[in-house]
Amino acid sequence: MSRKVGVKSAAMPPLTQPAESAKQFLISKVLRQAVSDGVMLSDFEKRMLDFSEGAASAADIEAVPNFDSEYDSDAYEVKVARLLRRAYQHDTKLGQTHQWQDAQNALGSEDWYILVMLQQAGIKGAVGWNIAVLCICAGIETLIGLSYARGVIGLRWALIGLAAFGLGIVRQIVMIKHRDIRDDPDCPPGE
Repeated sequence: MSRKVGVKSAAMPPLTQPAESAKQFLISKVLRQAVSDGVMLSDFEKRMLDFSEGAASAADIEAVPNFDSEYDSDAYEVKVARLLRRAYQHDTKLGQTHQWQDAQNALGSEDWYILVMLQQAGIKGAVGWNIAVLCICAGIETLIGLSYARGVIGLRWALIGLAAFGLGIVRQIVMIKHRDIRDDPDCPPGE
């Protein structure tokens, strides 16, 4: 594994039912997408989808060095991240991204290995909210800057600057929405 795995000093409490369901939701998405894409996952690779340092048994902790010696953890993480990204893209087309957000919210700050790969896949829990906050903050800052700029450079140049800034924000939003497709070399054009 690319991250050091160790036993935490304090035992992690067992997952709540919503967190357990959320973890199983993500694992099932990986497994279904692997079948759909014809990607083979060994039993050991499937077992690692369910791994957490804090909730690992002694046997799980002992298995980590075996995983590290038998598998290229970076390649494994890329493979699983790609499967997660493709499953997310599929669900996005069906309008089912709320389930992904709910799963990420339920797992919160847990240390499940699958969350590392979810992050590598570029899937954010509440991207829409982050964009909204960004736009609100940018709008407030722009209004303050515009009122100042009117007196310094004139209204016309202030509006041109505002338009350029607005186009930059729109460009960033579009890039975020289409990043997963562009970054996925296995995703055929048009998907």
